[in-house]
Amino acid sequence: MQYCTVVINKFNFSSQYNNNTFVFFVDTMKVMQSSDPLGFLNLTQTLEFSYQALANGVTQHAKLRLRRKS
Repeated sequence: MQYCTVVINKFNFSSQYNNNTFVFFVDTMKVMQSSDPLGFLNLTQTLEFSYQALANGVTQHAKLRLRRKS
């Protein structure tokens, strides 16, 4: 939970996301990765394979949503 608080505080959660939770999730992970690379690595390596695959799927879906928006 500590990471969530830090990440949400770093973002100005405003209308830029417009209910685009997939993009928000990916941006949150990027901030976490840049602010605490070791913590991010520990998090991603301890996830079960199915959850790693799910996170990758969310990332791909967010990229598609961003392309459609542009």
